[in-house]
Amino acid sequence: MSAARLRMAKARLMPNTWRLVQDTIATGVGWGVSRAFKHTATPSDNVLIDHLERELSNAFAEAFVFEEEGTTP
Repeated sequence: MSAARLRMAKARLMPNTWRLVQDTIATGVGWGVSRAFKHTATPSDNVLIDHLERELSNAFAEAFVFEEEGTTP
């Protein structure tokens, strides 16, 4: 194995967690606003909040794995 390949094999892959969270929030907000304004130009605050909450939850569920309390991965 070449020296370059050996260094790559030993390198640790670390996610940029903050970037992942930012992208997930941006995706969720984008979908939430889009859905809130789908059938009206002036959604109520409650409709906007409901869509934002739902789409943010969906985005986080797609991007991250949530462990149940008391379970092991």
